[in-house]
Amino acid sequence: KPTGFSNSSGICYGTDLNRNFGYNGCIVGWNFNEPCDHWYGGSQPDSEPEVINMQKFINSFPDDYIKMYVPFHSYGNLVLLPYGHTSDIFPPNYDQMMRIAKAFADAAKVKYGTVFKYGSTGTINISGYVSGASKDWAYGVKKIPYTGTIELRDYGEYGFFLPPNQIKEVCEEVTDGLIAMVAAAEKEELFRNSGPKNIVSIVNVM
Repeated sequence: KPTGFSNSSGICYGTDLNRNFGYNGCIVGWNFNEPCDHWYGGSQPDSEPEVINMQKFINSFPDDYIKMYVPFHSYGNLVLLPYGHTSDIFPPNYDQMMRIAKAFADAAKVKYGTVFKYGSTGTINISGYVSGASKDWAYGVKKIPYTGTIELRDYGEYGFFLPPNQIKEVCEEVTDGLIAMVAAAEKEELFRNSGPKNIVSIVNVM
């Protein structure tokens, strides 16, 4: 939708939804406050209907019902954990989250040698600090015990325009990674006190 601003190219469109969530939203990040940049975080946190509807959906579940929240983005070969707005503050269970993220990275590497770095967004993200990310909201507000954004291939040779002949490989390595990630989460007792009908993981592509 139009941002209400324009530049030499004309009317500016679009808000980066992963900069618009209302947990430390719109406070820091590359060009998050530039209405004509594709990283524009919006006029204010929670300004976008897609963000509000995602929050409503997650809020429709009881507290402690959702155990994992895994957004898929591109690109960068990364598993990004909270938080994005700082490199100095980490979640209380960060070590546990790192073990789960490592399980994904180790398994995703087996078939094609794709290397995924893992850690907090503020320490490893290729574009620097990010505020208003959905996974930070899911962890910081909803207290979902594991939230980690998977940034798919590649690291920069193709960027957002990954060749179609790599799609099958991406699907295979990510599937292997997810299976290992869930197994690691189970080993960490992330699903403790949850019957099989109570275990819900949210996978979100933005």
